Amino acid sequence: MVHITTMNSKIAALVALGIAAGSAYGQDKAEGDAKLLLGTWKVISVEDNGRKAPAGEMPDMKWVITTDKISVQKPGFAKVSAYKIDPAKSPKWIDIEEGDHISKAIYELEGDQLKVCVSEVRELGRPTALESKPDSANDLLFTLERAAEIGEVKEVAEIEDPADPAEVPKGLESLNLSKTQAGKITAWLKKQSGTPNPSDLATFVQAQLRKDQREAFRKLLETGGAPGN
Repeated sequence: MVHITTMNSKIAALVALGIAAGSAYGQDKAEGDAKLLLGTWKVISVEDNGRKAPAGEMPDMKWVITTDKISVQKPGFAKVSAYKIDPAKSPKWIDIEEGDHISKAIYELEGDQLKVCVSEVRELGRPTALESKPDSANDLLFTLERAAEIGEVKEVAEIEDPADPAEVPKGLESLNLSKTQAGKITAWLKKQSGTPNPSDLATFVQAQLRKDQREAFRKLLETGGAPGN
């Protein structure tokens, strides 16, 4: 009886050890992917309902991913969503939260390439494969490539809500300004008597921008853009 009891205790200890090890392994995977996802990702292809968007129709779209938010950005548009991942699942899970709605998705991360498949119809459940098919949970497939190193996303550690179009000063619509940025620039413009000095305006706007916005602003100035007018 003593021998059996001792054996049972050893088995129980081994089982507990195995559960703990498995839990630690899952946590390590989650922490690993959470770090590797950080950065700016350029969308290189989109497939919807089994149809791949032709290269000429592809929007200039990027995702900026921080520790808890995804900002989907293209000229004149930005949408911020919260997200959670579970890399212990197979395929790996990612839930994208937009208000009260949660889009169930899966993802695959290989080096500098990221694939995300999203089910657009809640009733169909979560996608099961990284593909796009008609009338399937495997519906909307994004393929992205890393456009900025992980360290460069530190400037956008906290992505703010995007400004409404009516809040954005004329000429700056393509910069995907946040509500805070748009508010500061608008307040500065209102304090100026008459037309502001272009150099002073450019300097002030530049100081409000994140690194990923400054390049777009530089190009805007090069093409003769006139922010605030």
